[in-house]
Amino acid sequence: MKLDALTVLVALLSTTGAIADDNSPIHINELFRRPVIGKLGVPLGKPVVIQAKVIAGRETRQKSYDGIYLLEVSHVDEKQLDNPVLMEFYTPGYVRVKLPHNAFGLYEQVYGKAASKLDSAQTADLEKEYVGRTVLVVAYETGSFHGLPSDLPNDVPIPQSTSFHFSTSLVVVADRSRRKGQ
Repeated sequence: MKLDALTVLVALLSTTGAIADDNSPIHINELFRRPVIGKLGVPLGKPVVIQAKVIAGRETRQKSYDGIYLLEVSHVDEKQLDNPVLMEFYTPGYVRVKLPHNAFGLYEQVYGKAASKLDSAQTADLEKEYVGRTVLVVAYETGSFHGLPSDLPNDVPIPQSTSFHFSTSLVVVADRSRRKGQ
C-alpha cells in the first residue's frame, strides 16, 4: 500500500512536536527552519548512497507507475532499511548516469538512437538486462505538490487528474555500481 508522502510528513512533524496532533496547517516558514524527513529517513536534499533494485512500474499494478521504472531502495548509506522503499527517480541531463526511467530512454541507451514506438515484445527484450538489476547510486530525495485541488470554482474546467498531494522522488546524480566490489 502506498503511503501518501504528505501524511508521512504530517505524522513526522507531529511526533517531533513541530505541529499539533489536530492537523494544524504548516506555515511555509517552518519548512525553511526545520528539515523535512523523506521516505528514506533522511532530510530532503541530502545526498546519500543508496542500493536499490530497478523495478518495472507495471509490476506494482498501479496505473500511475505504468510505463516507468522505479527504484526499490534497500540500503541508505550502507544501512539496510527495515522495509524496502519504492521510489520514482530521474537523472538530470547534466550528469552522466545511465539509469533510464522509461523504456524509450532504455532503448536510446542501448541503441544510441531514439525509438518512435515500442511494442511489448521489444520492451520485454530491452528489460532483460535492466529490470531486476541492483544499482549503487548517489541520490537525494526531493518533493513537490502535484494534482488538482478539490475545491476549484465550478467554472474552471477540470481534466482527469490526481487529487492535490505532496510526493517525493529521487534525483540520481552519480553511479557507484561499478565500484561496489572494490
